[in-house]
Amino acid sequence: MSFEWSLPFLEPGSGQSSTKHALIILNQPLSLRLLQKLWNASEWRCCADGGANRLHDELATQEVSSADDVRTR
Repeated sequence: MSFEWSLPFLEPGSGQSSTKHALIILNQPLSLRLLQKLWNASEWRCCADGGANRLHDELATQEVSSADDVRTR
């Protein structure tokens, strides 16, 4: 069995959609480039199952002043 995902909202220049997207970050590897695309395309975001730790670790590699706040929330 195989699946095919249609993710046009991640394509550059796809325009604004009336569909609202949510992002749940789990404790799984995720490339920073993909994370940025998903983050920007989502209206609502949350972390679960260690996802805040994963987000903290990714933000720590970037110049973000509030990266340390992620682990304590």
